[in-house]
Amino acid sequence: MAETYDRNRVRYLKKNRKYKDLFLYVQKYAQLHVEDAVFELAECYMKGLGTDKSEFQGMLLHRELASRDNLKAIYALAWDYYEGKGVRKNDRQALKYFQYAARRGHVDAKFNTGILYFNGIGTKKDEKRAFLWFEQAAVLGSAKAQFNVGISYLKGWGVNPDPVKAHYWLEQAARQGHLAAQKYIDEDTSYIALEHLSDVYELLKKVDQEIQTDTDVSKYMDRIRHLLDEIEKKSTKEEHHE
Repeated sequence: MAETYDRNRVRYLKKNRKYKDLFLYVQKYAQLHVEDAVFELAECYMKGLGTDKSEFQGMLLHRELASRDNLKAIYALAWDYYEGKGVRKNDRQALKYFQYAARRGHVDAKFNTGILYFNGIGTKKDEKRAFLWFEQAAVLGSAKAQFNVGISYLKGWGVNPDPVKAHYWLEQAARQGHLAAQKYIDEDTSYIALEHLSDVYELLKKVDQEIQTDTDVSKYMDRIRHLLDEIEKKSTKEEHHE
């Protein structure tokens, strides 16, 4: 019976720093066109694991896999262009591949696309587009994106200022251990009590289980915005009654 590619073996070789064995193992299966092996071989070349370091060879393998629509490779190729690894640094190409991976559902690619738009890297600065990409990543659970969405609502970057939504997203980030988000919450005396956000928390718990497409992400973003608007209205009424 023919031996098959074993991801556990790859993890074992990495953990025990048996890089020469790792290189030979993934090279063998890369020659058989196993995509995971090709990706690991690219990493070996990029980092010089078990072979001479060659960012150019690594980039070529990322490009080969990206042409097969491999999501990990598309994201890696975006970084190759952004950092100039194995290829001339090209921010426009970096944005192109980050955005392509983002549209395929890659959470970190969504966040990075937002970063490039926010800072005007590889494109004209566009805080509104940046916010929309941050928001998508935030709904999918990225703590750093949740922080950026919260700050955007706080500062009015690409969106109308909204303290309720700012508090909510900063709290989401803080609950995942984001220290800067926790600092904002601790210093804000107008912070809204957690019990007022229970409906939104319950909704967000379902996201990982139910989201399959960006259409679904948009659906959840709309529902979260609606719930937060209702919470803000309720809070305003309570203040007027006091």
